Amino acid sequence: MEQVKNDLSAEFGNSVRWADSVSFVGGLLQIDALSYKLDGGRLYKGSSAITPEEVEITKFEITKYESQGSAEGSGSGLTSQYFNNEDFTALAFTQKDFNIDFDWGEGSPDDLLDIDTFSVRFTGEVLAPRAGDYVFYVDSDDSARLWVDSNLIIDDWAIPGFSEVSERIRLTEGRHDIRLDYVENFGPARLRLAWSYPGQGKEAIPTVNLFPKSGPVSIKIAVEMRVKVSQSQVDSLSLILSPRSGI
Repeated sequence: MEQVKNDLSAEFGNSVRWADSVSFVGGLLQIDALSYKLDGGRLYKGSSAITPEEVEITKFEITKYESQGSAEGSGSGLTSQYFNNEDFTALAFTQKDFNIDFDWGEGSPDDLLDIDTFSVRFTGEVLAPRAGDYVFYVDSDDSARLWVDSNLIIDDWAIPGFSEVSERIRLTEGRHDIRLDYVENFGPARLRLAWSYPGQGKEAIPTVNLFPKSGPVSIKIAVEMRVKVSQSQVDSLSLILSPRSGI
């Protein structure tokens, strides 16, 4: 059972979340409160440990799936790293967000983050549907910086509360690297990344135009357990864990 945690740690580090009920945080894989989880190298069903005296593991497989990227016009969002501090060092979890259009109010994106002094880094690619002049808008409370093709085009790093900053940049048709850093210091928390270009008014950048830098990774864990006192009784567990999308 310990191998599952080792494989997950090697792939994701120490914290990743796939859904509200599935997480791997601090070395603990949790799948529902009433389902299966791994803790300290032991397999639990609900709150009860399945002991070696009761069952034997007859099958244990881990298969990793990784997409090779999305086709043009079918983006799936950006890779998002959420940190429980202001300097992007205390990683709480990683997920994929459809787009960047959030208003967290006086709260935070997740109960793993304090309501103030958290930060988020969004990375991936943005697809420009045609060549031309694009205007990027960052509405933030508090601080934000935006890079396109490694060029820092918006630097709103002071903490004045809510502000909207925009910048024009000429893009060729196709994908361009994008990175957005955000820091919440106090008070309301909100962030929106929008654009406009000839023929398109200002809008939050759509999901279909955003691509994570690497495809989302899914892991399939297959476990088959046979009850020792009844060789005909087999309990099979198959988990397919895919990265969480959205908040």
